[in-house]
Amino acid sequence: MLKISVNGYASWEQGRTEPDIKSIKKLCKIFNVTTDYLLCTAEDQPTK
Repeated sequence: MLKISVNGYASWEQGRTEPDIKSIKKLCKIFNVTTDYLLCTAEDQPTK
């Protein structure tokens, strides 16, 4: 869905790189969330 390599994705998970803006926009569409929600830290997330 993201059209990135497995190595590229693994780099995100391991903290070696971060997604570019285009990938962030795709992730927001996939998860149906805003960029604010996706990019804020766990401490910033609203509680349910």
